[in-house]
Amino acid sequence: MTPFADDDRIDEGVLAKEIEFCLENGADGLCSPVMVSEFEHLSEAERKLMIRVPLEVNAGRVPFIANVAAPSTEVAVDLADYAQQCGADMVIAMQPYVVPLEFPQVVRYYQRISSAVDLPIMLQNAPFGVTPLSLEQIETLFQEVENITWVKQELNPQVVAIADLIDRRIPGLQGTMSGLGGLYLPYDFKLGASGTIHACQFCDVVSAIWRLYEEGEEMKGQRLFNKFLRGVILELRHGFAFDKEIMVRRGIFKSHRVRSSASPLPPSAMEEIDDFWKYYNDVILPEL
Repeated sequence: MTPFADDDRIDEGVLAKEIEFCLENGADGLCSPVMVSEFEHLSEAERKLMIRVPLEVNAGRVPFIANVAAPSTEVAVDLADYAQQCGADMVIAMQPYVVPLEFPQVVRYYQRISSAVDLPIMLQNAPFGVTPLSLEQIETLFQEVENITWVKQELNPQVVAIADLIDRRIPGLQGTMSGLGGLYLPYDFKLGASGTIHACQFCDVVSAIWRLYEEGEEMKGQRLFNKFLRGVILELRHGFAFDKEIMVRRGIFKSHRVRSSASPLPPSAMEEIDDFWKYYNDVILPEL
């Protein structure tokens, strides 16, 4: 997530603390600046900052994925080139999202990104102002774009979309990621997803649930997930400000300021978060 100071600039010190928080709480990788980073509200310079600083702080400890999606091919190519220069391990990109393109143009967009870097590309398939890609179109992109090797599948219903993608057995598909804050985490695991890319305020819980499933402790994983689900519902209800408010309470962020909304969380939302935060500390935290 992008931490904003009172003057609406990115707080680099808080951002560095956020990266350390992720690493200390079980994240197997980092991804920035994506939807939860409010990337569409960042300038190109700010987007580059949100690539450079996490890479510097991470210092190669876990893989880093840089988001290079853009309204135009030229901007996406520039961001991809910058990410590679900074040391990113992969780039992720959804199709251009301001003026939807015809599919042949989408293919050329990804081909240009692929030609600009020697990095693997994760295709992000999300209904973000565009018509999502069909399975047939995804398969065509794997055939036509050399470096596409992963997919983040975020269509509704997500469980069905991920199952359909995995069942298609597309040649060259190395991994599939989910999203939605971990809403379907046990199902993602059982279907064969490689993991989930989510907001980081519950890194500890998401990582613990996934590892329990990996270790064959399905009942323990399901029990922890059932308790965690309350937090996911509040995230879906209140948006990114909720994610940031939890980070405030964890001592990482200074405010829940977001650019995607002009209003702070109302008193009623803060009361809900107060109640959940007690629940997290009393019920969820002891199981981690």
